[in-house]
Amino acid sequence: MKRINKPKDYRKPVLIVCEGELESFYFKALESQYQGDRYFDIRCNGGKGPQSIVGRAVGLRRGDYPEAWCVMDVEDPGAKGLARAVSKAKKHKISLALTNPSFDAWALAHFAVVLPEGARSVANYKYALHKKLGRPFRESYGEKFALEVIDENCCNIQQAEKHITLCASDDVTHKAPSTSVHNLVELFTNPSK
Repeated sequence: MKRINKPKDYRKPVLIVCEGELESFYFKALESQYQGDRYFDIRCNGGKGPQSIVGRAVGLRRGDYPEAWCVMDVEDPGAKGLARAVSKAKKHKISLALTNPSFDAWALAHFAVVLPEGARSVANYKYALHKKLGRPFRESYGEKFALEVIDENCCNIQQAEKHITLCASDDVTHKAPSTSVHNLVELFTNPSK
């Protein structure tokens, strides 16, 4: 009897647990734009804190995902919860995509919008994003926003990288605006990584 070899599925599942809707819509839009050889399971943690996000990733990852990421805002670099979450992520080999002060800074950087030094608060980034888009971000608007950033702005990821400080996850807590999101974005744009 002849043995039939089934083709292997080369897609590597990557778990991404996001803090909020904006982040999850952004990465879902990236996934639809860059259909590579990877499969992404993108989950929203509903705006819960850093420890909750990492805890959910640890729980979901068990045996199912060789790679996992958490996407979180720094907001308060001195918060004990953030330090504990970073420590737990390292212990469980979960990568972090952090943005200081919030993911809104990364989104605005796609439009080459950078706030002046004294105005770099979460509220000001949300307001600037509202002004740029003509209305505030809402859950129902999230997917449209993400697709607008990805599609209508010709994948301005390189532009975003020029308008925000790119850091390793450990350095993001020290400077605003800064991010390590570009490391996760590279999994979408450069599937051979």
